Amino acid sequence: MKLKLFVDSKLDDDYIDIKYRNMNMQISQIIEIAGSKQPSMMGRKEGYEFAINIQDVLYYETVDKKYFIYTDRETYETHIPLKEVEESLKQYGFSRINKSMIVNIFKVSKLKADSNMKILAYLANEEVVTVTRHYRTNFYQMIEQISFEKKRGRSYESGE
Repeated sequence: MKLKLFVDSKLDDDYIDIKYRNMNMQISQIIEIAGSKQPSMMGRKEGYEFAINIQDVLYYETVDKKYFIYTDRETYETHIPLKEVEESLKQYGFSRINKSMIVNIFKVSKLKADSNMKILAYLANEEVVTVTRHYRTNFYQMIEQISFEKKRGRSYESGE
């Protein structure tokens, strides 16, 4: 994807033109961000509510009927059930990897085969999570979809 920026001090209003061949996850994210609909999740920490940009999320997990959002530096609690998060964030590169976890594909740095057809996924912060065999196929399909679109000239890198 190419990005061209132009400064024009004669403009009355700022505007953005987006030209694309086909709608994909990256274009969808750009449109939401540009339209001030930056995708985010609400999380609580130490009595405060925070809006967490989904690009900062490593993974989402449920533990003992509580829901947590994990970023590089922080952990937040939320009230949104895993199934709802799975459905709403799939379009942004999130994939279910086991019964209690959804991972941001763009935060996976490497994969390693493990016993019983499981996969160890190493995240950007060096944390390791397990993809169980039940979710393995869907996980790989999402990676292949993103890789295919990268090969066609579309990059899905999250704002790192």
